[in-house]
Amino acid sequence: MSADLEKGKKSVLDELAKEPVGGHPGNDFFWVVLQLSLRGTIGALMLASIAWVPGMKSVGLDRYAAFMPLAICIYVFTLNPIVGTVVNNAHAGMYGTFLACLNIFLLRGFFAEGVQPGDGAFSTVNVVGWADFLILDFLFLITECRLGFRMFFLANHTGFMLAFLNPADQTPYSKNFKINMNGTAVSSFIGVAAGSIFAILTMLLPYPWRFASTTMKANAVSAAKD
Repeated sequence: MSADLEKGKKSVLDELAKEPVGGHPGNDFFWVVLQLSLRGTIGALMLASIAWVPGMKSVGLDRYAAFMPLAICIYVFTLNPIVGTVVNNAHAGMYGTFLACLNIFLLRGFFAEGVQPGDGAFSTVNVVGWADFLILDFLFLITECRLGFRMFFLANHTGFMLAFLNPADQTPYSKNFKINMNGTAVSSFIGVAAGSIFAILTMLLPYPWRFASTTMKANAVSAAKD
C-alpha cells in the first residue's frame, strides 16, 4: 500500500513538474483566437460572396444580396469562442428583432401609412403610435431581460416607430396585414437571422468546436492542479 502511495505521489509530482511555475511563456488563448478569426473570416467571405459572385444568380441566392451587409455585421458581433454563447447571442438577436417586426406589422395592419401630413397631434393614429412607442420602450427597459434581446428589440422598434410617426417618411413596410418581402422590417429580420444562423454554423463546421462542457473540464483540471 505504501509503495503504491509513493508511486502515485511521484507520478503527480512529475506531472506538475512538467509545467513551470507561472505557466509556459505566451498566451494560451492565442490559438483559440486564431482559429476563431479564421472561421469568422471564411464565414464572412462566404456571406459576402452572395453579393459579390455573379454565379449566385444561377442558384437563386442573388435575391438575398441586399441583406448581406447587415447579416455580416450581425455575424461578426454574434461570434464568440464558446458555442453556447454564440447560440445565446443568435437567439437574443433573432427573437428581439422578430418581436419588433411583429409589432410594426400589426400596427401597420391597422394604420397602413402611419401618421400622415394632415393628421392632428391627437388623432387616433398619432395617439396609438406614441403610446405603442413609449410603452414598449418603457417595458423593455425596466424588465430584467437579456441585454442582447433588449438591444435588438429597442434598436429595431425605435427605428420602425420613428418612421411610423414621421409624416414625411416613405420607407416601404408590410401593410394591411400583407407581407412585403422588400419591406424594411422583413429585410431587418432576414439580415439578423442570416448572420445569427451562420455564426452557429461557423462553430459547428468543419467540426464542432469549443463547447462549454469541454472548456469547463479543462479549467477544472487546471484549477485542481493549482
